[in-house]
Amino acid sequence: MDVEHSIAVNLSRKEKTIIMIEFDYSKIDSVWVEDIDFNDVPDFVDTYIDRAEYNGEPMTEEQLDDLNDNHREFVHESTMNQLH
Repeated sequence: MDVEHSIAVNLSRKEKTIIMIEFDYSKIDSVWVEDIDFNDVPDFVDTYIDRAEYNGEPMTEEQLDDLNDNHREFVHESTMNQLH
């Protein structure tokens, strides 16, 4: 899969580095969102992408975790798309 990794930030003096995956959102398809709670409208902060494809291939757990943790705007947009 052609997913790029990039260094995001140094979090503390301990020099802990977070690696974030950069996704081309146009290559993400077949998205299924879980934990949609209508008591949390319009934020849906507990939703997460359970499965999806990237460039025609199933996304790995690592990719899904990164997508859910670091690309919340895409998760929210996917939630809204699934509801409509």
